[in-house]
Amino acid sequence: MAGSAVMVAMGDVVLDNRVLKMAAAMRRAHPEFVLIGTLPHPKSGTVQPIARTVGKLKCLQFPDGSIHAGGLASELEHLQARLHYFTSVICDHIEGLSPQSVHTHGSSTLPIGREIKRRLGDRVQWIHDVRVLPMDLCEPLKDFAVRLETEHLAHADRITTETDEMKAALLKRYAELPPINVIYNTPLLRQMMGPATVRRAVHVPDAPLGVYAGPVVAGQGAERLIAVLQEVPDLHCAICTASSGPYIEAVKAEAEQVGVAARLHWLPALASQNAVAYLSDATFGLLPMQYGTEADLSLPAEFFDFVFAGLPVLSQPFAAIQNFLETFEAGLCCDFSHAKSVANALQRITDSYGLKGEDFSRMRRRFCWEVQERHLLELYLMALGFDGQVIDTVTRFPVPRGPIRVLHGITGAAGQPGALARALNQHAGIYAKSLQITRSKFAYPSDIFYPVAHADAASMLDVMQSVHEDFDIFHMHSRGFVFDRKHTSFPTGHDLVALKAAGKSVIVHFRGSEARIQSMFQRFSPYNYVEDDEDNTVRKYPEDAKRRHIRLIGAVADRVLVPDPELQSYVPGSLVVERAIDLTEWRHVGIQPNSRPLIVHAPSRRGVKGTSAVIAAVENLRLRGFDFDFKLVEGLPQAQARKIYEQADIVVDQLRIGWYGVLAVECMALGKPVVAYIRDDLHHTFEHGLPLANANPVNVEHVLEQLLTNESDRMALALKGRAYVEQVHCSTVVANKLVKIYEEVRRAPRAIDVAAYLEILKEQTAIHDRVVDKCGGLAANVKGQRADLADAMRAIKKLKRGGVLPLVKEPSGFAHRIRAVRRRAGTYGLAPTALFIARRTAWHFVKIFKNGRPT
Repeated sequence: MAGSAVMVAMGDVVLDNRVLKMAAAMRRAHPEFVLIGTLPHPKSGTVQPIARTVGKLKCLQFPDGSIHAGGLASELEHLQARLHYFTSVICDHIEGLSPQSVHTHGSSTLPIGREIKRRLGDRVQWIHDVRVLPMDLCEPLKDFAVRLETEHLAHADRITTETDEMKAALLKRYAELPPINVIYNTPLLRQMMGPATVRRAVHVPDAPLGVYAGPVVAGQGAERLIAVLQEVPDLHCAICTASSGPYIEAVKAEAEQVGVAARLHWLPALASQNAVAYLSDATFGLLPMQYGTEADLSLPAEFFDFVFAGLPVLSQPFAAIQNFLETFEAGLCCDFSHAKSVANALQRITDSYGLKGEDFSRMRRRFCWEVQERHLLELYLMALGFDGQVIDTVTRFPVPRGPIRVLHGITGAAGQPGALARALNQHAGIYAKSLQITRSKFAYPSDIFYPVAHADAASMLDVMQSVHEDFDIFHMHSRGFVFDRKHTSFPTGHDLVALKAAGKSVIVHFRGSEARIQSMFQRFSPYNYVEDDEDNTVRKYPEDAKRRHIRLIGAVADRVLVPDPELQSYVPGSLVVERAIDLTEWRHVGIQPNSRPLIVHAPSRRGVKGTSAVIAAVENLRLRGFDFDFKLVEGLPQAQARKIYEQADIVVDQLRIGWYGVLAVECMALGKPVVAYIRDDLHHTFEHGLPLANANPVNVEHVLEQLLTNESDRMALALKGRAYVEQVHCSTVVANKLVKIYEEVRRAPRAIDVAAYLEILKEQTAIHDRVVDKCGGLAANVKGQRADLADAMRAIKKLKRGGVLPLVKEPSGFAHRIRAVRRRAGTYGLAPTALFIARRTAWHFVKIFKNGRPT
């Protein structure tokens, strides 16, 4: 089950690129995620945390009265008191969240991680990220940081750090440590390309251009570039920084004084999401920092931005940077205090160094953030007990080339994708894997996992890109990769079209609610849940969207499958391939004579399963004097739930749909009498009669009474149910059916029904146009409301200056309209600008099926 997780970093986390990237990774593994930091605040003492959203991350920042202008409290005693206070306050908050995983950053958060581990014990996985200490930190504070590491670090479950050199230093410094994972602070391999580049920004089309990115403060060495500019007359330098204040003004004045100011260009700090593209047309990257010791262990983010942009790097000689540059021939180290040596080095790297070709591509693939994020996800998913393989969009894992290669995904589907993949692998000539994008609350196993925080089109196309080259048949359960269940709007289904265009076979296996048409359901089952939609199942899947989705799948897929005759009623032309169960894992347990039988009911969704009727029947039977036990099993992982099923004497499955589900299959396999509702018009499909007790919400009390009072009936149903499962649901039997289907679709693939597909595409286009128009109209309204608000704020300021301040309300509907734009954009799977998502989607398709994986 996907649990909650917390990441903690002292200071303003919004400014820490490494923390934000790791937080985004943690949220992919743990949907219930919060990022905790501190924030400078004019008052000290107990103040409520400030909630905000950073990107799509939920963030809580605790006000810190000891921080002013972004700097740490300099007195050690003050710092100790501050850490003690925040350890108590933040740990109280974290304990209330009961997280399964906590990731702390920097030495000042070590007491927090240690205290949470003490409070929650083995229920929480504590990971700590050891950071290179700030280079300008005074010695007493450095000593204090090392003392915190000495006291607490060995108690973490895992350690992450920035470089191999830092890992080696930790192992040398401390005798006992938990496992250490190196997570490099690198850029994404694939970034959004923008029109702006550093050359265009400084208007230097041809001359040599060096780039420095980072703070301009004492010790960072930016001022050393002035002497280098004097030594190399045609050189230009661009400094990308967010720094301001007296020091930077002094540097500018010095450049003006020596006559190089025209070749020293000042630019805003780099935005991490497009830094590589922005830097790509410079000549080289410059790292003139003058610190030692801690700098020897660091590979800063700016260094990787230069490397990924293909720029040779000239750096002050620090161990980690020098090792990397020598290994990949990516640049040189020299002493920036000697301008002549820097000038000579610049000439050498211009002539002889540079990252190009296949070696450059391999290096980027090895170090890119996609790969680092996968390593992080593996750590985070350990807390959830996941033992499958995490994949990314870059790394290719070995797959056999001979057999038919089948991918089952991407939903949990009550564990069916995993069960079928395992059974299929018993067949010679078949290679099968199951893929999930979210962890099921029932913890069904999966072979491979690509966790996504949001199942939007861009994220799902990333999932598709990670696997499309490795499989021949895509057996999709319930849906394709890209799916809008509310409208079946663009680009739903176009992922499957692209797979077909790439020569892949597509099979879609409907599983239940996504295909059960409401108006037909009302006709077929008198016990339907269409009107009393307790679980929001009907509202989640509108009827017109279901019909469009079924038509789209029918037009595109090579085969359309359903698990039973009930669902086949709604999907014309579909084939029945039953639910599968591995009978070597689900062995016969049976039931024993029991004077106090145990009734078990395990609803995944109460309204769908008819749980209220089951509970009412149980209560009435008890009032009437029947002696039995009853257990309602909800939200448990499959392994825990199974232990309860094995003790059951009667199992009640679903009472409203008209067929039985996976729970019934599992319990019949265990040799338990099962109760479920089978539609009257489907009884003929059972060749040897029903293998279970037929009950609906109206008569379930009577059926349970019969089973409670008649032990022989229970015994007979238990035996009949097991025999039926062996004949129909055994995973080997089901796999044999699938193998024949797979061989057919590879031998004779079905062409897309172009006429039907184009008709659906027209409908999708019309929906898309309506969305764009509606979002545009809402955006225009919001723009008008913003103008009204601006006028009101100006009036308030004017009244303040005059000493009169009446109560001025926010313009009517302003916040509501802002939320409406976001909500409607989200509803249709669109970014606030619909054009942006359309372009991004098209870009993904081109990259995947025309140019291959990006390098």
